[in-house]
Amino acid sequence: MPSDKRVAASMADTLADRKKLLIELNANLSYLILVCCVALVLSLLSFIKSFDNCVIPSVMVFLYAHFLLTLLMVVKRAHALFHKEYRDSPD
Repeated sequence: MPSDKRVAASMADTLADRKKLLIELNANLSYLILVCCVALVLSLLSFIKSFDNCVIPSVMVFLYAHFLLTLLMVVKRAHALFHKEYRDSPD
């Protein structure tokens, strides 16, 4: 740690921001895996057993749209994390 208190505080804030982004990224990826598993089970269930109503296809469309939006959120957070890494690198 640097001896200057302002530089040390700035570095601590940067590390805290990175840690927060990593925690959010981990949570989003875990949630995305859960959504994928639910969509897969529901997809297999609808393939095996034919349903006459339109509830299952509607739920599938919702799950896939939700998956896409969550995936975009993960990509955005990963981009922010890598952008901070590249911006703060000494090279």
